[in-house]
Amino acid sequence: MNNESFGLLEGDAFYFSPISVNNPDLPDEDFTWYKNNPQFENITTEEENPIHYHGGGLFFLNISSADSGHYTAQQTMPSGNCQLHHVTITVYNTSSRGQTTYGRNQNSQLNKMLICPTPAQQTCETFSGIFTWYKDRSLLQGEHEPKMRINEASKAQEGIYTCMCTWTHNHREYNSSASRHLIVLEPIHHRDVQILSPVNNEQFFDEGYSIKLNGSIFCGNNVAHSCEAFWKINEKNVTGMDGYHQTISTENENPSKYTYNTATLTIELSAQDFQHVFKCSGEGYYKSAFKTVTLKARESAIPLVIGCVCVLFASVCTAVLIKCFAIDLTLFFRPFFPLSRNKGKEKKRCYYLQKLFSFHQKIRDKPQKLTRKRMNVIGVLLIASLKKIIKTYTHGHLFRSILLVSDWTSLAFRTALILCGIESTRYWKHSLESLVHVDMTALRSCCRFVGCTSMMLISHSTTSQR
Repeated sequence: MNNESFGLLEGDAFYFSPISVNNPDLPDEDFTWYKNNPQFENITTEEENPIHYHGGGLFFLNISSADSGHYTAQQTMPSGNCQLHHVTITVYNTSSRGQTTYGRNQNSQLNKMLICPTPAQQTCETFSGIFTWYKDRSLLQGEHEPKMRINEASKAQEGIYTCMCTWTHNHREYNSSASRHLIVLEPIHHRDVQILSPVNNEQFFDEGYSIKLNGSIFCGNNVAHSCEAFWKINEKNVTGMDGYHQTISTENENPSKYTYNTATLTIELSAQDFQHVFKCSGEGYYKSAFKTVTLKARESAIPLVIGCVCVLFASVCTAVLIKCFAIDLTLFFRPFFPLSRNKGKEKKRCYYLQKLFSFHQKIRDKPQKLTRKRMNVIGVLLIASLKKIIKTYTHGHLFRSILLVSDWTSLAFRTALILCGIESTRYWKHSLESLVHVDMTALRSCCRFVGCTSMMLISHSTTSQR
């Protein structure tokens, strides 16, 4: 005993033959049809009635909502036994066409194939009818086959497609229709699971804080139904564990339609968590992947700060010492780092220093013989002679000294200091008056700095004379 059911629209025609009846053209005497719900009613073979039967086939012509109900056929077999066949008919008005669809055509294939539903197709094939297709009640030209192919289907082609069969019975035309709902899905492309995060196997945190571990995976295009990420702790599911909470979210990125799944694990961090192994797992359609993470306690930044402060303090102290004792340090390291290994250059330095002290002796012994003009000429010649030695210290500084200083003794000492590359020492202040009384120890230091031992003797004798 089979129980079949169909949904029909008002005004349609329908021919039903039980699936278990191999030959619907059996004699009418072998069948008895009746309607037993909502009230009992015999069905005759008279073709003037909208509902009648011929053998094992039951006709519904211009069906109405009053024809809804449960129908039964009693078949008398050649052996004398009886067999029952049942069918339930539900009639909808024309505004409820969506209620009569026979399944959805829903897949991710680019090309779609729509097949006329069985009620309309079977009727049309039995009575050699003509197929016609409609989309949302709009006629589709040129479609007269029980199957309709839609190439490169897009969202614009979604809708309800109705297959209508026009057939003839007793020289009258009737229509039987059935619909399918076409849903166009985005193309699906499954890929091997890729773990996007976490990136590092070790992560550093401070104990006592609430932290979040994010595990993100990539599975392909439009594969949200087969893409899942989740966390495990020591190979155990985190669901129901105290101190841990997991949330999972899926995202289809636009316009690429890439599918990402993210599992976020919230942890109230304790000392025990630094001993656990956290495992982020991802499952796709074909394969799965995982990545393990261990938590490490973050080291305190206080020792680093103290070290930086100490280095900074030492650098400042070193800079101050070099600034205040530059000459002393230079003289101390002078024997280890000679200025030049070229003896010719050393002789030139000593030669110019001897000339300098020669000028100093003449000025001191016979200052009355030097006129202002002659002093300027001597100054110019002195600048020219010192020009080869003084490179980094501009000769304009010397020239200004000549114009401003009338005492050639201070000029000689100042030039000697400039020659040594000394701009200020503990022996020499910037005031002009102190230059006249400069200590000859400074000059001997300069001579020692430039490597001229003979001038040290000259400066020593000059100091003794003074």
